[in-house]
Amino acid sequence: MNSKTAIYTGFELEVEGFPAIAIINKDLKEFPEKSAYRYSVFIEIVPDSFNDIGHPAEAEYDYLHDVEKEIIDYLE
Repeated sequence: MNSKTAIYTGFELEVEGFPAIAIINKDLKEFPEKSAYRYSVFIEIVPDSFNDIGHPAEAEYDYLHDVEKEIIDYLE
């Protein structure tokens, strides 16, 4: 699937007292051969520094955003 046409959904949750974000490729729900690929990929990225509410410090935010995009591109 191509990231230019893929449809993603995301939601925020809390894990061990820290905010987390899940990004899901919705196109996979209707993937005809999904029974052959029953696995999920979970990647945890913990910032070196974070603010009072658990979000990455501003200095790391852009870097982590770029890493997220690269991971999605690679997995597709």
